[in-house]
Amino acid sequence: MKIGNNNCNLDKLTFYVQGTEPKEGGSSSEGGSSSEGGSSSEGGSSHGGGGSVNESGVYPLNYSVENTGADCPEPSSLNKNNLKSCRNLPNPFEWADGSGKVTDFCDWACRRNEIKREIEYWEIGEKPKFDKLEASLSGNTMTVTVYNGSNKLTLTSKMSIPSGNGPHPIVIGMDGNTGSLSSSYFSKCIQVPFTHTQIAEYNSGFGGGGRSQNDPFYKFYPGTFNTKADYCAWSWGISRLIDGLQKLAEEGKLKADMGHIAVTGCSYAGKMALFAGAFDERVTLTIAQESGGGGVNAWRVSSEIGTSIEGISNTNYDWFLNSFKSNFQSQIDKLPYDHHELIAMCAPRAFLAFGNPNYEWLGDPAGIASLKAAEEVWKAMGIEDRFGYVIEGGHEHCQASSSQNKAAQAFINKFLYGDNSQNTKIRTSSVSSNHSSGKYDWGGHKIVNNGCGSTSGVENVLMEGYSLSQNMPNPTSDETSIEFSIADNTFVSIALYNELGMKVMDVVSDDFSAGSYKAEFSVDGLASGIYHYVMQANGFVSSKSLIVK
Repeated sequence: MKIGNNNCNLDKLTFYVQGTEPKEGGSSSEGGSSSEGGSSSEGGSSHGGGGSVNESGVYPLNYSVENTGADCPEPSSLNKNNLKSCRNLPNPFEWADGSGKVTDFCDWACRRNEIKREIEYWEIGEKPKFDKLEASLSGNTMTVTVYNGSNKLTLTSKMSIPSGNGPHPIVIGMDGNTGSLSSSYFSKCIQVPFTHTQIAEYNSGFGGGGRSQNDPFYKFYPGTFNTKADYCAWSWGISRLIDGLQKLAEEGKLKADMGHIAVTGCSYAGKMALFAGAFDERVTLTIAQESGGGGVNAWRVSSEIGTSIEGISNTNYDWFLNSFKSNFQSQIDKLPYDHHELIAMCAPRAFLAFGNPNYEWLGDPAGIASLKAAEEVWKAMGIEDRFGYVIEGGHEHCQASSSQNKAAQAFINKFLYGDNSQNTKIRTSSVSSNHSSGKYDWGGHKIVNNGCGSTSGVENVLMEGYSLSQNMPNPTSDETSIEFSIADNTFVSIALYNELGMKVMDVVSDDFSAGSYKAEFSVDGLASGIYHYVMQANGFVSSKSLIVK
């Protein structure tokens, strides 16, 4: 830890056990979602307030909340007067105020949230809050109803649900069950089509004449037509489908595995999948197919290449804020981020991109520059197998090549179905990029992971009257029980995590009176291995290991 002298009077300095500190400032999470404790950064400036719970050395493949950095402070880069010129790709590890770089994984949630807020503020608009959400299932059709004051918005999705006991992984396809990829790859998944017209129209074919204030999203949030753009609206809608799936799973109405969720789409829907996966940390695997300008491509490199490809001067400004063009078209060096950082928002989760050099408009030289820069984030965490791309031609638009299909199968098998024998270190491209704007000097950065929150040193968090027992029996293959005690009337959470740090089960999640309790539950259906259960109650945090045989 470093404390700098900024000519401030320091009256009080309080230390908290990591994961128990009070939350401060920043933006709140959408729809009442909660996030969990974090830590402060290096560099003499506090960026704490967000974060996630994970064990030392474990990089979660997804989270149980939409944004783990929701309580982090706002970045200084939301003020135009604070923007500095950066002609090359900005450093994704560097705090927005220039106070240092993230070197501890515990801080990534807040750095990721800085990127999120920059993209929302300057490019697409902030994903808005809502008051209440309901979900129901009739046959295979899910209905999600969202309420905002007196306004109501309804989403429906006619799902394909596999047979068997489940729980089943999930794929959300953009305007189709599985986007533009073969549904056979997702045969073990609940296939959830997202119909974009239920949120906002698209203005070039696909049944639309351009978005309008009468589109469902803009009627639901009146007065936001000029402050929200389509990729804000669409990613918001996809998150509400995930909310609905989560509710149905928790209520036992749908055998959905919320620890294994994929989003996929191609072209404009490839951008849609990218924004959806980047902005919602409940997504495990993001597959962005031929997303082009405004997708994986770096805006800086697209601008340097010129108007033969989609860029800031000629993209669709229903999709992005009009102010984005007026603010940055003539001074793109002042853009405080670029889309390699949009991609990086997916880290440490899994990401796969496809390109198609046959179509110049897609601007794959800008795409490969951005992808190579984003790759450094996964490399810094030592999890390169979670990041891949295949950029090659010889196929029609949105018709994946043989190599791309093989890559998709490997990523799906590994990150949705848990087949760790799959080789996902796949990074091939038939195009290169030597554009000066795509260069960077921050490669080789390292991030350490000594654990965050409840699973790091939690046995030292002692509070009189609070305790967590070892589950019995242990190992187990069926029923087991956990005893716990609390000294006050409080909310108690006990969650079970796998070795990847992904939550697989809520064992306890309710209000309790002071006393001692036993929670009985079944691990039937869980793969053999070591799991960790984490108890949080009124500042008390404790974790123990559970073995499934």
